[in-house]
Amino acid sequence: MESPLAAMLDPWLMRNETIDWASPRTRGLASIRDLRYVGPRPELHEATMIHWDPVMHVFRYNDNEMCPTVEEFQAYLQGFANSNVLAIPPIQENMSHLLRMKLNISEELAASIIHDGELDVPRLIELYGPNEILENHVEQTHLRFAFSICALAAYMLVPANGKVCPSIVRIASQMGVRKNIIPIVLAETLMGLDLFKSRESNVFSGSPRLLQVWLFDKVGLLEAPQANWDHFPRRMLKRSMLYPEQDMLGWYVILHDIQSNDYVWICPWLNMPEMAINSTGFERVLFASLASFTFYIPGRILRQLGITQGLQRAGIEDFQLPDFNSPTLRDYQRYWRNGVLEGPSPDFVDWLDSRYVAWLRVEIKARPGGYY
Repeated sequence: MESPLAAMLDPWLMRNETIDWASPRTRGLASIRDLRYVGPRPELHEATMIHWDPVMHVFRYNDNEMCPTVEEFQAYLQGFANSNVLAIPPIQENMSHLLRMKLNISEELAASIIHDGELDVPRLIELYGPNEILENHVEQTHLRFAFSICALAAYMLVPANGKVCPSIVRIASQMGVRKNIIPIVLAETLMGLDLFKSRESNVFSGSPRLLQVWLFDKVGLLEAPQANWDHFPRRMLKRSMLYPEQDMLGWYVILHDIQSNDYVWICPWLNMPEMAINSTGFERVLFASLASFTFYIPGRILRQLGITQGLQRAGIEDFQLPDFNSPTLRDYQRYWRNGVLEGPSPDFVDWLDSRYVAWLRVEIKARPGGYY
């Protein structure tokens, strides 16, 4: 199921005159706003979850593995800075104080928004929604910041347990100065997949609508775009679905039957010349979520990078996530600034040879809890 926060935000989004969308400061917000045009398909998400491997962080369709990358997620959101200066979550910071400073509100009012370790988005919408704004002439700076928090909670950093983390206030603040929030969004989405797979949550957390946009393109559920900008969420409505609406079982059958040459391994309309293959000092790409680290393994999804898929080197699975604290977050930022990037290979082929398929099947069956 989807979080109810998106429905709560709809009346605000429908009153476009309340925010100056033409301002350069709202480019990122406008991209988030456009996710409202992506009609959620929970049955498709349910079918997709069957193929998610929470240990290796890949979707596995038959012998094919794929995972959303930072560059792919970012390409769908027109207006976000392509920056290696990452937004990072706060460690032991007073979010109520930051909210007071950003919105110029009293301590009592801030306490009505952040309380009991939770940020009350409905309360924020009540205070800054379209009716209040038009009557009280709220400053654009304060309005934009309040909307940023609500939009992040509704579309990009959807909570798994229904409780919005107050750290979103700091993320909204960093987004306002053009720091890259996409790694945090992807981290929360991957962790949300893990939680939903284990049935620890019945809500698709992170950014389920952005994940759905990615899935439509990569698995080839939509017709190819006629122009490069047709991959943006709002323009996707113009592209026809190649399959009629299905229930969960119908989507499962479709996804299960798709073959390697049906996938769009490299979406040329995304225009991504390079992708990160190392951000940790190890052969992993590491991401900070709001409260912990997570990862994906480029060695398993090389075809998405335009590189012919080969066997991984021995020992690549020996990896332990770092502790989540200020020193490791500083190291994380440094690794991203100096991360290793890889461009497509001129001799790229998207098919798997028999050696790789044999290795993959043995590796999965040998892993504790493995499945195929």
